Amino acid sequence: MFDEIQALKALDGDAARTRLGAMLNLSGPAPSDVLQRAIEDRIYARYLIMLREAPNLQKRLVDSVRSGGWQPKSVSTPEPEVQSSIQLAAKAAKALGKWGASGFRKLDSAEFEARWAICQACPNLMPAPQRIVYQGLKILSSEDQRVCGKCGCTAKAKAHLSTETCPDIHPDDPTRTRWGQPLPTY
Repeated sequence: MFDEIQALKALDGDAARTRLGAMLNLSGPAPSDVLQRAIEDRIYARYLIMLREAPNLQKRLVDSVRSGGWQPKSVSTPEPEVQSSIQLAAKAAKALGKWGASGFRKLDSAEFEARWAICQACPNLMPAPQRIVYQGLKILSSEDQRVCGKCGCTAKAKAHLSTETCPDIHPDDPTRTRWGQPLPTY
């Protein structure tokens, strides 16, 4: 559906606003600033689409743009989640425990390569921060040390583990992760 929103760029303003309003089950055309943000901000568009059947929540999302709290961006840069070294170590221990309980099963090479290709194209993949927990990993492994800005994990290592899931929502399917797995329920 995000591709359909991107296609609205080809329409004139009123036609695009009317089409977006219909796509979102609004009572009329979408406001211009909502259209602009939906085109520029994939996450915002995803939430608008997800909330089509929850008009009260969708109105709050629309009103958040209307209130002037949002300004158009030329380039969106992800901000990594800040986690302490202790939180990251605990998360790694939990992941290793789950992996151990599965018999230390790694993915076959084709599935790993598919996951890793998705990670490498992801805007959340970034160089490891200059922190002790990541510096220790450099000593232990010569693997690619880039990390996921969403969860803080060393992305390539995480992609190998059969028990792990991507922490981000798929840009074209809000019911799945970027790796194509159903979103986990917590």
